[in-house]
Amino acid sequence: MKNFILLISALFLISICYSQEKTTKRKKIGHKYEIGIPYKNVESKVNVFHSYNNTIVAVRRTSDEVIIQTFDGKSKKQISLNSYIAAEMFPENWLFEGVSFSGDIGYFFYSSWDGGDVKHERLFTKYIDLKTGAFFDEDAEEFITVDGKIRMSQIWGDGLLDVSYGSWNGADKFRFKKNEKTGNLSIRYTRKPKLKSDKKNFDVYGIKVVDSDFKDVFTAEYEMPYTETEMEVLDYILGNDNSIKLLIKKYFDRSGDENKKDQINYDLEVLELLPDGNIKFRSIDIPNFYVTDLKMNEENNGTISCVGYYSFGGRKAQTNGVFLFKINPNGELILGSVNEIPVSLINKYSTNGDSHKNERKAEKDKNTDLTLLELRNVHFSDDGSVTIIGEGSVEKATNKYYYHWYLDTYIIKLNPDGNIAWMEKIGKKQKGGSPKYAIGFQYFFKNDKHIIAYLDNFRNLNLPEDKAPDTHLIGHGGFLFVTTIDDATGNKSTSKVLDVRKTKAYREFIDFETGTFFINDNNLHVETMIPNKKRTLVSIEVD
Repeated sequence: MKNFILLISALFLISICYSQEKTTKRKKIGHKYEIGIPYKNVESKVNVFHSYNNTIVAVRRTSDEVIIQTFDGKSKKQISLNSYIAAEMFPENWLFEGVSFSGDIGYFFYSSWDGGDVKHERLFTKYIDLKTGAFFDEDAEEFITVDGKIRMSQIWGDGLLDVSYGSWNGADKFRFKKNEKTGNLSIRYTRKPKLKSDKKNFDVYGIKVVDSDFKDVFTAEYEMPYTETEMEVLDYILGNDNSIKLLIKKYFDRSGDENKKDQINYDLEVLELLPDGNIKFRSIDIPNFYVTDLKMNEENNGTISCVGYYSFGGRKAQTNGVFLFKINPNGELILGSVNEIPVSLINKYSTNGDSHKNERKAEKDKNTDLTLLELRNVHFSDDGSVTIIGEGSVEKATNKYYYHWYLDTYIIKLNPDGNIAWMEKIGKKQKGGSPKYAIGFQYFFKNDKHIIAYLDNFRNLNLPEDKAPDTHLIGHGGFLFVTTIDDATGNKSTSKVLDVRKTKAYREFIDFETGTFFINDNNLHVETMIPNKKRTLVSIEVD
């Protein structure tokens, strides 16, 4: 998920009277939004929002406290705030790992290392009563105990629970993956290697799976069949049968290089970590291209879908197209679809000169001006179709500054047979320093619509297809745009929600990766800073 917002960084100072206990409604072109009642600012690096009945629950982690807030779902007025001093509640060396929710309960995960003669790595969960917005009085439950040390950083998976922020405070020992179909949750860790050489070390992964009520399903450890330099985990899923399925690059040697003498130096394999502790192998025949990025999913019938981007020139070259592979429960490849991204889509929101140049390159089978796309989001539909959302990005450094460029967004839907259903593109050119505040976009799928929210230059609204987008420089105003794309037809519409230049504090940014954006009902919600050291929740209708 990506930084993006400033989002109103003081939405309409001119109309909010902070002394009045009422919400403020605004109607702009395309979307209505509502500003909640302001509340005291809490400086926190971790913010997890969750909708529960008609209540919004926020769990925050500051440098020395854990704070739980509840808000009325309609007025966005703060109902309760419970603050807990971390030093009094948790061990001295505790590290935050993540938060998840199920029913009336929230699960606050943290890890702790017991040194000395014990040498145990442990994962605990402290239970949150969502009805009251407070921790239960009971002591934390010990969830996992590992003899010896585990790695502080992981190299595979996206670490999603409902939200997980391991690594900002040095954590990231335990990672989480939820199966949305079964409601089960997997928790994994990697033991600290015994050998320092990656060419000799065989990683040992620990897996614990619990059901939707957080009852044990199984716990097991697996020694990988290849060394660290012989394999690279691209993605993994918790299967419907509770096995862990890893899609890996299996290198032909121990170099870890994907290219040797202009030849692909790996195969793709699926490693299935079974609940009984065994590992099942499945090889995948791939065409003559390089996989640059992918995501996995398991359909209801047990078929595994792998979708992503490929390149003819290696991972660091430009993106050439999209692929979709499907593997049946017997391990057989039943679909291998490859589609190049056409020049007609690349040329949208380009100058005539660039378009002609791309056409000439395509005629000569040379690379166009399409940059390397980063796979931001994938939506897997129940009918087997897949929608891929990617974004061009470039990082440039000077003697004084480090810049991040977030460029055009590509949205491509593939039918269940792998053919292209429709393609769309959002022309944008965002530029910002580090950290990457207010750039990129946020994606949601709701009511059969793909929803993309981003901050952009006002000149890019209703941008002609033969014109390149103007640069939006972070910290210099901008419009909040919302683009919706109909899943069935691919019809696209973009509208502005608000102009942040009309706020006096538009330079106060929100770090969008802290979880301040979430969706429920037909509304997008975002928390934003406002003047006088306060915050507020803003709701935006998207349907």
